[in-house]
Amino acid sequence: MDPADALLGPAPGPHPGPTARPTLDADLVDHARHLLALLARISGLRSTYLTNVDWAGEVQHILLSHNTGTDLVIPEGLAVPWRDTLCRRSLATGIDRTEDVAGQFPDCDAAAALGIRSFISVAVLDVDGSIYGTLCGASNDEVAISDDVHATMVALGEMVSLQLRERAASREIGRQAEELTRANARLQELVLTDALTGLPNRRGVLEALERLAGAARRNDQRVGLVWLDVDQFKGVNDRFGHHAGDDALRLVADSLRSVIRAQDVAGRVGGDEFLVLLPDTDEVAAASVAERLRRRVAQAEGQAFGPISISAGTASTDGRDPEAALVAADRALYVAKTGGRDRVATHATR
Repeated sequence: MDPADALLGPAPGPHPGPTARPTLDADLVDHARHLLALLARISGLRSTYLTNVDWAGEVQHILLSHNTGTDLVIPEGLAVPWRDTLCRRSLATGIDRTEDVAGQFPDCDAAAALGIRSFISVAVLDVDGSIYGTLCGASNDEVAISDDVHATMVALGEMVSLQLRERAASREIGRQAEELTRANARLQELVLTDALTGLPNRRGVLEALERLAGAARRNDQRVGLVWLDVDQFKGVNDRFGHHAGDDALRLVADSLRSVIRAQDVAGRVGGDEFLVLLPDTDEVAAASVAERLRRRVAQAEGQAFGPISISAGTASTDGRDPEAALVAADRALYVAKTGGRDRVATHATR
């Protein structure tokens, strides 16, 4: 059996064609170019190059190369069938350097076509210990490759492997940082979101109020507030059960989403109470929004708990005292409840 087959397995079928050339980070490219130039000076070889082996596609890519003349030029970007290469034969046989390529590897047509006589190749290991590719030197004349050159070549190959590991570690750290950022964002979302309705919870909507109040102060605008709750909500729970009560709250939440604008904020502030924040809106315009919402809820049909209604109180603020606007909207809600429910009341405030 061919020694290469013993190491690499049986020969594949027809070559699948060019595969995507791997990319290297800019810092690794710069470092590797210096290493290739250094290797050329030390060894006297006409061409030095760094490769990557695509094991699935059985293709070897010339990632970077350094050529000192025109007699032998190994071009960057070249992709060749792995089975035809000197590197494959070197790895398989353990013959990692020779000044007699034709005698050592007479079956390598590619080397013969290029007239390569002297050759050295060392493996470059990937982060998992597998072979990433090779670091090679070649010449079309007889160049004595000393033990010192070989040792230098091995050391340079290890340096490239180390950079690959450092790059992978850096990317892993970056990936973990991104995952942590996403997890933190998700946690923050959960902290500020009401699990039942998917709307912002009390904390979330009050934080939004602070943000919108600040924008109102800067832009000389007002923020409208609608504070509402479900009329006789306890009766829904008592008659139909808490599952029906939850469904009623979700109905109100869905109605809110269908009525408000993209820039508005609606949240559940507790129990059956909801708060809606309307940027660049006064209390009169807020009352119009509340009335549309009241009608939307009243017209909802097909609910197991039967028809429900809401009461709402509206107010607005110029952003200087949002707490006062909350109190005013709450008082307006009280007026709507004591005035017969299923209605909207308005309270003006600074």
